[in-house]
Formats: sequence, C-alpha cells, structure tokens
Amino acid sequence: MEKVFEQQLDQDTGKSLSLYFYTNVSNMPEFRKKVLSGELKCCILKVSLIIDVFQVVVAANKAVKREKLGILVTKSVFTEMIYLMSLSDSISASLNRFGAQDDDENVVIVVIHEKENKEYPEEIVSHINGQLTSFLDIRKCCNEKLIKEIYKIGRNELETSSLVDAVISRIGGSYPIKMR
Repeated sequence: MEKVFEQQLDQDTGKSLSLYFYTNVSNMPEFRKKVLSGELKCCILKVSLIIDVFQVVVAANKAVKREKLGILVTKSVFTEMIYLMSLSDSISASLNRFGAQDDDENVVIVVIHEKENKEYPEEIVSHINGQLTSFLDIRKCCNEKLIKEIYKIGRNELETSSLVDAVISRIGGSYPIKMR
C-alpha cells in the first residue's frame, strides 16, 4: 500500500485530500507551531482517534462543502474538519481532543489542496521529521476503547455494524448547520 493516501473530494469543490501517517515524529512542537501560525496550511490529527482513513475523508469532504457554501463554523477548512470529526459543540474542545499536541509522536497530517496542485502537499510534509508509515498500520496506533467512548458506540451497535461504520455514520450523518 502506498504511504500517501490521496482522494479527490466533492467534484464541485475542485479539492483533493492528501493524508500522511507519520510515526516517531521528533519535531512536533516546531511543526505544530508552523501549522498554528498559518505558515503551513494543513492540520495534524491524533492518530489514536483515527480508526480508518475514510473517517478523515468524510469529515474533510463535509468541511470543503461547508467552505464552498460559506457556512464554516470555524475559521478554516482544517479546523472545520477537526470540529466535524469530534461531534462536539465546542470548537476548542474539538481541537484539543482531535488535534495533535506537542508531545504526540504519531500523527496524521491532512492537506486539502486544489486538485491540480500535487506538489503542495509534499512541500508541507518536508517540514516534519518522522517516519512516513503505511496506513495499513494505523489500526495499531488507534485507541478503540477511547473511540467507542467519544462516539458513544455501544456493544449492541457493534453486533450489527463495524466500528469503522459506526464512526463514519456519526460523522457523515445529518447535522444542524450552525451559522456564525
């Protein structure tokens, strides 16, 4: 499997998604500072809360659609994506829970970019010091117990669907559109 996951998002948006799974990151404080300052246009997710890349794709697609419609609840498409993944009404709680912190060594880097601009994501990840890892290994780093707790997924539900399906249904389900 390729180590970089790429996916075209909703055709109307003209956006694509590039995902990178890094382990053993040694410069997270510096990299995170560049992201928070806006120098690098991406977001960094805690890998422990990612059960499958499709979880990120669904949230990113909803975020770019909201951006196109001009109805972002947060200030950027990246924070919107994190907000949508968390299912919380609190933006700051969402960012703190799903966004990587300075002491995280294993992370997923998300770059949303114009479909034609394939060099841009590589420029972003050139700033990180870590091991680019296959997404096949992501399940080894996720905390299934915490994921079940965050998304309120009970044992009964898992008798009829997978954990991945349960998480995706919550992120992809209908939601109220909040206006600023």
